[in-house]
Amino acid sequence: MKKLLSVAATSILAVTMVTPAFASEEVSDAVVLAQSTDATYNIESVTSFAKPVTNDVYREAESNASLQSIYYYTLKGVNSYTLSDEPFYISGGNVNITLVQYLEDSRYNPAVSYQLVGWGNYDHEQIISVTGTFTNQNTTRTFYNVKPGKYKLRIGNMGELSPLWGNGYLSY
Repeated sequence: MKKLLSVAATSILAVTMVTPAFASEEVSDAVVLAQSTDATYNIESVTSFAKPVTNDVYREAESNASLQSIYYYTLKGVNSYTLSDEPFYISGGNVNITLVQYLEDSRYNPAVSYQLVGWGNYDHEQIISVTGTFTNQNTTRTFYNVKPGKYKLRIGNMGELSPLWGNGYLSY
């Protein structure tokens, strides 16, 4: 004799993503409703750091997250260069970097180097140079044929005319 056991479970799924570095507008008194009327989450306020990667591009990247890995970064007044705190693993292939960048002194256009630094194996390095101000619209560049391994992202303000601001993400 077989017994059939049925289990009733109620699950509440509420996903709230707040990323100030990628918010394109200020959000006030946002309410996120879960599938159950028992749970409501209030967000007081989110203020953007810059006019960054657009929300549409950000949502598209998040929707592809199950297929890709994404590494986010924010630039806050970089005078010469910055290096990511933790290494991340790339399984190989092409790596896209989507970014916005601008200088504190808007009279100048930034000249910025984006470098994948092989962590523990320095012959795994690639550099992309991006010149120009990108604030209202992002730009995407590609590191081609990246070898598998651990990497850190090094971002350099090559002109050093004014502190560098911006944000973006790597998708790989």
